[in-house]
Amino acid sequence: MENGTALIRLEGVKKVFFTEEMETHALADIHLEILDGEFAEVMGPSGCGKSTLLSLVGLLDTPTEGDYWLDGEPVANLTASERARVRNRHIGFIFQAFNLIGDLHVPRHGRRRAQGTGAPGTRARRHEPPHGSLPLAALGRSAAEGRGGARRGG
Repeated sequence: MENGTALIRLEGVKKVFFTEEMETHALADIHLEILDGEFAEVMGPSGCGKSTLLSLVGLLDTPTEGDYWLDGEPVANLTASERARVRNRHIGFIFQAFNLIGDLHVPRHGRRRAQGTGAPGTRARRHEPPHGSLPLAALGRSAAEGRGGARRGG
């Protein structure tokens, strides 16, 4: 990747959820750029669109409007299998409570993800990653003890 190129770039991203009775505007006109090697936090009150934004950036969902580039490549025309392949090889998720194995501590979930990618050259490290290297505040806790909105249902 070229130095200074955005790893994640969103321009004018909107997400609207439609039901028969209403439409819910979860994200409106989001502009975001995260460079390779940068750390970013997504913070805000319950219901403000944090999980929706992460679902879009993680290729689990698509925006209603706007453009998204991952590592300089537009993702709008990726098929479901291409999105899954990119997600599997380049994007990692550690959920707050759901989808975790209750007996494992948070750092072990990071290793399990590395083991499960199947990407060439990937293998789990034999040591625990340093505290702070995973995007969770619950390091050292088991997954079942983790805190957060997903566990509370919000």
